[in-house]
Formats: sequence, structure tokens, C-alpha cells
Amino acid sequence: MIEDDHGLAGSRGRRVIAILLVSVVAVAVSIVLLSAHNPWHFVYLIPFGRTPRVLAVLALSPVILGAAAWLLMGKRRRVRAVAGVVASLTVIMCAAGYRISATGSILEEVDSNGTRSVVAESPDGGFDLVVVHYVVLTTRYELLRVRSRAGLTSREADQDLVCFAETLGQLDPENTFESARFLSEHEVEVRTESGEAWKATFDSRTLLSARTVSHGCEE
Repeated sequence: MIEDDHGLAGSRGRRVIAILLVSVVAVAVSIVLLSAHNPWHFVYLIPFGRTPRVLAVLALSPVILGAAAWLLMGKRRRVRAVAGVVASLTVIMCAAGYRISATGSILEEVDSNGTRSVVAESPDGGFDLVVVHYVVLTTRYELLRVRSRAGLTSREADQDLVCFAETLGQLDPENTFESARFLSEHEVEVRTESGEAWKATFDSRTLLSARTVSHGCEE
């Protein structure tokens, strides 16, 4: 009777662990796929949507689900069942990963993985100016965008106020970002290292400006 109780407890323990593993995979995959798409441009989803992070989650998911299947299956059927689950899920995840990595242009993909830093805050604290940094081949890009500051619903504008492009080793002052600041809650000023200044206002709801500037970027 003691052995039966131990066997029952072990079976329940395996089921609980398997359910936890499946739940972790379901949550992780849902988050990274939603973040990779992120049609609302929510700030807090951007880090989870970076291509390396998405591909890592998709690659690990079949392994974790295979472990869950191993815990649930009987000893005789474990190897065959787990092999089938892992193989099937690997194909699915690889297809999803390929579609994500191939979506959009090279610039858009690298842009999504670029590092971001806040360079200015509006007087009332409702908005930020953020610079997105990334490199494509021998060109370094710096994109200035407006962000709202609204807690979990904070968004990043789907528009570059200014795009700076610098060829590595051939930096031109007029194409090099120096500083940015808010002149008012909805007006910003951007300066290049050559001393050129540029001003623009943006809509507080859409975060978009009627005027944008390109410094060395392809139109």
C-alpha cells in the first residue's frame, strides 16, 4: 500500500511538473510572438520582440514540451512519443522563426533589435525623446522618436522625427546627432554636431509630426 501511495504521488507530481512546463511555454511563446508583431508599439513589449529573443524561445519550446511529454507518457511509449512531439514542434517553431526573421526589410529588422536610450523628457513628464541605435554593414543609424509616458500603455511613435546615418570612418558633423530637448510639451529641438538646429511639433495622441528630417538616410 505504501508503494502504491508513493507511485500515485509520483504520478501526480509528474503531471503537475508537466502542466507547469506546458504553461511556461504557452506564456513565453505568446508573449514573444505578440511582442514581435506589436502593432500598438507598446514600449514594454519591444524588448521581448527582439529577433534573437524570439528565436531562442521558439528553439527551446520543443525541448521543454518534449520533457513534459516524457513525464506524462508511460515508460514503453516515452521515447517514440517524445521524439514525435519534438520533431513536429521543431518544424512548426522553425517555420515560425523563419517567417519572423524574414519579415520586413533588413533595416526594419535591425531597427527592431536596436538599442534604445532616452535623451530628453518633456516639461510635464508626459513624453520622452528616444534614440534608436543600430548598424547595417558600414553605416550607423540613429533614429529619434517620440514616446508617451503612460505606464504599461506607453507607446513609441511609428515615425522617425529625424534619421541620422553615418558611414563608419567617415563621420560628417551635419549627419551626426548631438543633442535633443523639449521646447514645450509638444515641441522638440534637435541639433547636429555642425550646429544645425531643427524644430518640430507632434500630435499628443498619435505621437506623429507633420515634418520629419533625414540626415544621410535613404529616402
